[in-house]
Amino acid sequence: MEKTENFNVDNLNTSQKMYDGLFRSFKSLETMYATLSEVNQIIVRAKDESILFSDICKRIINRGLFVDSFIVLFDSDLNIISSFYNEKSDYLKFLEGHLSTDEAKKGPLITSFTKSKIIINNDTLKNPYVEPWKEELARRGYLSSAAVPVVKKGKTIGVLSLYANEREFFKRETYNLLKEMMLDINYALDKIEDEKWHFMIRTALNSGSDFAIILDKYFKILFVNESAYKIFGYTADELISEHYSKIFEGGSGKESMAKRFLAAIISGEILTDIFAYKTKTGRDIYCYTTITPFFAAGNFSNGVTGGAVDAIEYYITTGKDITDEIKAEETIERLINFDPLTGFPNKKLLKEKIDEFIKDASYMSISNSSHCALVILNPVNFSLINHTYGFDAGSHILKEAGERIKKIIKNFDILARWDADKFAVFLKRLKFDEDALHIINRVLSVLNEPFYYLQDGEKKINISFNAGISVYSKDAGTAQAMFDQAESALLNAKSKGENAVSFFKKEFEESARKKVELKNGLSEAFEKNQFVLHYQPYFDVKTGSIKGAEALLRWRKDGMLVPLMEFIPFMEQSGIITKVENWILEDVSLNIKKWSDEGLKVVPISVNISPTSFADPNLKDNMHAALNKNGVNPNLFNLEIVERTFINNLDYSSKLLGSLKEKGFGLSIDDFGTGYSSLSYLADLPFDILKIDISFVRKMLADKHSRYIVETIIYLSKKLNMKSIAEGVETDEQFNLLKELGCDCIQGFLLSKPLEVEKFKTMLV
Repeated sequence: MEKTENFNVDNLNTSQKMYDGLFRSFKSLETMYATLSEVNQIIVRAKDESILFSDICKRIINRGLFVDSFIVLFDSDLNIISSFYNEKSDYLKFLEGHLSTDEAKKGPLITSFTKSKIIINNDTLKNPYVEPWKEELARRGYLSSAAVPVVKKGKTIGVLSLYANEREFFKRETYNLLKEMMLDINYALDKIEDEKWHFMIRTALNSGSDFAIILDKYFKILFVNESAYKIFGYTADELISEHYSKIFEGGSGKESMAKRFLAAIISGEILTDIFAYKTKTGRDIYCYTTITPFFAAGNFSNGVTGGAVDAIEYYITTGKDITDEIKAEETIERLINFDPLTGFPNKKLLKEKIDEFIKDASYMSISNSSHCALVILNPVNFSLINHTYGFDAGSHILKEAGERIKKIIKNFDILARWDADKFAVFLKRLKFDEDALHIINRVLSVLNEPFYYLQDGEKKINISFNAGISVYSKDAGTAQAMFDQAESALLNAKSKGENAVSFFKKEFEESARKKVELKNGLSEAFEKNQFVLHYQPYFDVKTGSIKGAEALLRWRKDGMLVPLMEFIPFMEQSGIITKVENWILEDVSLNIKKWSDEGLKVVPISVNISPTSFADPNLKDNMHAALNKNGVNPNLFNLEIVERTFINNLDYSSKLLGSLKEKGFGLSIDDFGTGYSSLSYLADLPFDILKIDISFVRKMLADKHSRYIVETIIYLSKKLNMKSIAEGVETDEQFNLLKELGCDCIQGFLLSKPLEVEKFKTMLV
């Protein structure tokens, strides 16, 4: 009899499931190999980090193996500084708001970054380390995930995150492929960084200068060419990794360099000037130097301020030793007044020529010859020329552009080199405003013709320009006013697009009736004692003790405080500000006397001095009268002055400030870093305190550029034996960073808002 075997359905189902699982694993592995292959293709072509990261995220999703992927870059404080993700998912936006807790820092993303290792989550529903995001992950079906560290030059800079919609997705084979992908990405980043570095070195060496030095963002020396060693007398070991101040300190060069570097950081522009250096033997030499910021994105500065600027990563410093020339009086005069590249007058000489013309024209006011215009011409994206063809090509084009402009304008007009890549044209003897536009349209026409440069064959280069125009007869009565208004018009032209021209136009927003009402209201405020002072203290960062306070004007009308911007600008324009500030001086000195009589611990009080009061010849006498009346020591007063107050008449400012300093008054620069960027006055004026503007403090945690500005201001204050005070400190994070950077004092709502006098007194016990 034939024997029959039992047929077990359960066994068959189990076998089928095993087969299906193996098949899925095989297909996943196959897709993973294909994904890795595509990533490798991206890596081979990669020239830019941002594009590399974006393409990787897109390719990973396109294969369908993963349901989401993104790359985040962190700073050392675990703040996200940049992110790249596929456009189909918004999970990263959710995640960004849930990474600050201690529990979140134990999760896969942060752990992968801090430990620089691949972290696998194979079961979202059971993994305790994804608890803060479990509900959101489950809702999206993200049942498995992997966090892969992104490493550049041995340092972990971010994490690649991948998400799958099934549990136990990541097997040993998958893990090995992830590790291979990690190594490939790291290799690509190193390659991009190496190419960037080699490009900078080539650029520096091909600049045609005597020496080439590359600095990092902290001004440490990374590269020096052979000529530089000969010029400065050092060996490679003696210069590499040293701070720039090792050589940039000949004569006044150290302070000058620090100030100009600060200006470059703030503006992001190419800096060209004559600097003093010191050789190893102690000999002072002078070099015509160009300092070019190199941004993290791998681009040079475009010289355009006011827009978003990437963090500066390096500085390329090139220069020519002109010590012999500068010792000759004729050459010195030439360098002071003329641009070495084009031979045209520079901004300084142009200002003198315009002021001279305006003075002469004032005697011929009935003549049409008194009409004139200042035009600033700026090439669009000129940094791309330097980036693509090198600095020699850029210099060639600037000289050629200058010659083309010169052929269009009249012999009596003035053509000047305005800035690194800008020209200025001063047009005289205009009959109508339209004459300036007609001339500049002709100039733009010749500038739009192609430029040719011989480099491995003839290169044809097309450039567009923008122009800003200020007309003397309508807009401004001084060279400086024309400068400012032409720059403003240029910014407006840039907003319109390439080859746009813009005239400066004044806009009067307040009617005469409102001005009269405001003036009457301010007079009434004196009569009815409506002005009051609030005091905002500032504190020692290390000890927390109160070190001083700022007296702030308030106008209390009908029981309400009038917003400052409704009356302060008008007071400055109308001249009432001098009367108000004299009252402030008297009221502060009276309060100081009362506090002293009550046995309170009196601290220095800062009083703001406006440009109008500063220019008043009676200022010094008014201050002495207020203090002598109440028997107050001048060392209990700090005078806060913004840069624009004293910058236009340094001789007068130096004498006045020196006299006040001798009497014992403290001197502070308010809103430092937001005004005039030459900073040449710091070495000559006796200031005690630099106040870091609130705009930098607010942005420094999220914006590295602002942080570097704050750090440099603090560094500069210490080098110049000044104290630093940060304004507008509102959070613990801001306080901690300022403390870490070495700031001396802080002022802001974190520790105290401006207080009425009785509340402020309680802080002096």
